[in-house]
Amino acid sequence: MHMRKPLNVAFAWFGIAAVAVFIVSFIAALALDPGWVLGENTLSDLGASDTDSRLLFNYGCCMLTAVLLAVFGFTSSVYSANNATRFAGIAMVIAAVFLFMVGLVAKDFEDGTAHNLISYTFFLFALISVCLYAGGFWLNGRELLAGVPVIALIALIGVYIGYGLAMLEALAVFAALICVVIAAADMMMTKPGAGITV
Repeated sequence: MHMRKPLNVAFAWFGIAAVAVFIVSFIAALALDPGWVLGENTLSDLGASDTDSRLLFNYGCCMLTAVLLAVFGFTSSVYSANNATRFAGIAMVIAAVFLFMVGLVAKDFEDGTAHNLISYTFFLFALISVCLYAGGFWLNGRELLAGVPVIALIALIGVYIGYGLAMLEALAVFAALICVVIAAADMMMTKPGAGITV
């Protein structure tokens, strides 16, 4: 990702902060709900918990993380001279809007249909964003970075076949977080003004 303005490093930290907030909130939510089991429960089960993990998941993992991701995605789009990365940032902003809504419309709202639709839409735009970031890395000559999302997607297909949807959901979120860290690191390491439009 090639930046045009010197604020790229400052704004890249929003991506790192989003990942940190999600992880801390998730660990705290798990500590408050020992009944949650990886591979058996979906992440959204934490948001519908009878414990205070509900607050940590909905406000921390979803809403606060979404705001930070939206800022990162927007600035990634604005500062990039690479069209793939520019569209990746836009897709991330859209994914962040739906992630915020996941926190607003918890799994136990009515019959859960609205929550599921919002969740699936979030995952769709997150997937689009990750794929576009991979393309952006490739166009910038960073094939190794581009390979990480590709390998993660292939591994996730195997996870779904072997372990089902609940495990896929959890690992897909953490794979996406890794991609955000890579995108933020790339944003930090690229010198402003060094890029060319692709």
